[in-house]
Amino acid sequence: MCMNKCRLLVLSLLFLKTLDGFAQPVPKNTYDKAVDFTICKIIYESLKTVAAQTKDAAILREFEELCPCDSIGDLNYGKMVDFLKNKGKNFDKTISAAVELENLKDYDVSNKTQILTQLTNDIFLTADHTKYPNIKQFAQKRRGEEFNIFQLNLKNGVQNLLDTYTPTPTQTTTTTPKPNTVVAKNETKKTKHWTDWLVAAAAVLGVSVAIWSLIRTLNLNERINALEMQLKTQTHKDNTDQNNAKGNENMLDNTFKKSVLVGFEEHKNQIDHLTQAVKKVFNSQKEIKEIVADFSHQEPAPVIQNDKIFAVQTPKPEPKLDIALYFSTPNKDGSFSSNGKSDLFKHGASFYKFTLINENTAHFQFVEDRPTVEMALNSPNTYIEPACNDQNTYFMGSKSFITTQKGTATLQGDKWLITQKALIKYE
Repeated sequence: MCMNKCRLLVLSLLFLKTLDGFAQPVPKNTYDKAVDFTICKIIYESLKTVAAQTKDAAILREFEELCPCDSIGDLNYGKMVDFLKNKGKNFDKTISAAVELENLKDYDVSNKTQILTQLTNDIFLTADHTKYPNIKQFAQKRRGEEFNIFQLNLKNGVQNLLDTYTPTPTQTTTTTPKPNTVVAKNETKKTKHWTDWLVAAAAVLGVSVAIWSLIRTLNLNERINALEMQLKTQTHKDNTDQNNAKGNENMLDNTFKKSVLVGFEEHKNQIDHLTQAVKKVFNSQKEIKEIVADFSHQEPAPVIQNDKIFAVQTPKPEPKLDIALYFSTPNKDGSFSSNGKSDLFKHGASFYKFTLINENTAHFQFVEDRPTVEMALNSPNTYIEPACNDQNTYFMGSKSFITTQKGTATLQGDKWLITQKALIKYE
C-alpha cells in the first residue's frame, strides 16, 4: 500500500511539473487589449439601451463604424470616450465607468484565469460599492437574463482575445536555412525534441509497469515459499502421532493445494493483464511516432553533391474533406482573417462555419446558434452584410434568420476572400 502511494505521488509531481512548464504569463499589452475590449462592450451595451428607448439605432451604427469591438487592433480608449463626450451629458455615467475600467491597466495581472475572472465577474459583483460604483450600477440596471447574456458574450470575447494574443510554448522563431547538411539535420532534431519526449515518457511508463509486475510476482513467490515452510513444519509435528499422521497429511495437503491454486490463479490473471498492458505501452511508441509524424510536416534535409545543394521534394498530402472551421466577424471588404479562425465553436466569438472543399476552397454559412443570431440582428452591417445577401427584406418583427444557400470563399495569403456570398432568409 505504501509503495502504491509513493508511486502515485511521484507520478502526480511529474504531471504537475509538466503542466507548470506549459504555463505562460499574459503579456501586459494583451491585458490592456482585454481592458479596452471590456470598455467597448460596456459602451456598446449602454448605447444599445439608448437606441431601444429612442427607437433610433443611428448612434449605435455610428459607434460600430468608429470603434468596432471585435477589431482589437483598432480599439482606442481616447477615441471611445471622445465619442461619448460629443454626444452630450446623457453619457456621463458611461464615461465614468470607462474611466474606472481604464484604471485597471495600472494593475500588474499576468495570470489568464485571474484576468478573465476580474474583467467578466469581479468588477460587477464586488462587495465594495465605492471601488467601481458606475460599473456596479451598470450591472444592477441589467439584472436577469439580459445581463447573463451580456456577461457570457463578454467572457467568451475576453477568453478568445487572451487565447489569440498570448504566445504559447510551441511558438518558435523561423530561421533562414543555411546550405549545410549538418545544420539542417540539427534543426530537424530541435523541431522533433517534443516527439522524443513523448516516446521517452511512454518508455518510462512501460518500464514502471514492468517493474511493478515483477514486484508483484516476487511477492507471490514469497507467499508460496511461506506456505511450503508451514506445511513442512506441520507435517513434521504430525509424524509423532502414528495413528493420525496419514489423515492429517492428506488434510493439510488438500488445504495447501486449494490455497495455493486459488492464490496462484488470482495473481496469474493479474500478471497476465499487466503483461498485456506493458506490451500495449511499448507498441504504442510506434503509434505515437506515426501520429506525431502526421503533424510535424518536416521538410527533408538538402542533399549536397559536388558542392551543390539539391532540395529533396516530397509530395504534399491531399487535404481531408469536410473539415469544419469557425471564423469571427467578417471584414468590410468581404473577407475573413485567418487570425480569427478556430477549430471549435466559441459562443460570442464564432459567427461563421466553414466546410473545406479542398485546401484553398470552402463553403460557409452563418452558425445555427440562437444567442449568436440575436447578436447579429442587433448589428447586421457588422455581422451579416459583408458576407450575406438577403432573400427577403428585413422587417421589425424579425427574431431570427437561416442560411438558405451557402457561400463560397477561397484562401489567398492569410485571408479567405468571398467569391460568392451566402443567402439568408429572415424569420
